Amino acid sequence: MREAREPLVVVIFKVTAQEQKLIERHAKKAGMTVSDYVRTTLYLHMVMAGDLEAIRLVGGELRNRLAEKLRSMRLTRAVED
Repeated sequence: MREAREPLVVVIFKVTAQEQKLIERHAKKAGMTVSDYVRTTLYLHMVMAGDLEAIRLVGGELRNRLAEKLRSMRLTRAVED
């Protein structure tokens, strides 16, 4: 996802208390920190939209989580159809 020497930056965004609880609940259910959950969810959206830069940046554990999520989505859609 990033080079080992590349520093992390903080991104701040506002949500309602209800949205915060929802995000935290889903992160916990996924066994992830809120940061990892939000990052993974955003990357999933960008990759699904075909963003080539996002696809290039995805690596390591994030790549594994995205692959798992995509497989889960396909299985869910197959069951719904």
